[in-house]
Amino acid sequence: MTINFKLEKYFFRSFLKMIAHQYKEAYEYLQEADQLAPYNPTILNNMAFCLFYSGNLIEAIKLVESRIQSNPTKYLNESLLFNLCTLYELESSKALQKKLKLLLWLNIYAGDGFNETCLQLQ
Repeated sequence: MTINFKLEKYFFRSFLKMIAHQYKEAYEYLQEADQLAPYNPTILNNMAFCLFYSGNLIEAIKLVESRIQSNPTKYLNESLLFNLCTLYELESSKALQKKLKLLLWLNIYAGDGFNETCLQLQ
């Protein structure tokens, strides 16, 4: 089996589990996909989604934050940051401070072409 086939298999199975609201099992398939395609923001986004819907909001935030810190050029992705900012809103009254920290990371690593509206600063 090729890596792409295995990756697609894990993705497909994770989506089926998410549709069935079986987030723990979906997360496990996504972990396998993550091993095959590290630095994939879509996999990370879906992993955070599964953690959140499993009742693990803090773990979802920590996972995304740790990946961004470990490799900001790979993980500073608009949809991923939008979802992280949504998690911040659900988690804490300190969401604005956390979003401003992300803005600093964007200014350092992403450059001028990045759409900062994903941070939901308004």
